[in-house]
Amino acid sequence: MAELLGALAPGSYLTLSHGTTDFGTEQEEAYAQEIIGKGLADVFPRTREQIATFFGDLTLIDPGIVPVSEWRPVPGAHLPTPHDVAIYGGVAQKSSRAPG
Repeated sequence: MAELLGALAPGSYLTLSHGTTDFGTEQEEAYAQEIIGKGLADVFPRTREQIATFFGDLTLIDPGIVPVSEWRPVPGAHLPTPHDVAIYGGVAQKSSRAPG
């Protein structure tokens, strides 16, 4: 990721979404690990903390890394639960200041 982030022009944004089992039950987490371990899934869910590392030293934009249904929702809209969505999203900006 450092190589990719390094290639971003100053002022650029990184938008990222990633699946998670953070909101699942212990049984759902165990099932996910089982099918991944058997090679039956082509996804790898990560925790919020693991996903945060992808942003490196970029500056997160409010509201940060949250379930995608909670990223700037329409006021009064019915939102699915984080469990139902199971995807984090975030946007961050690379500093527009020149290094050094």
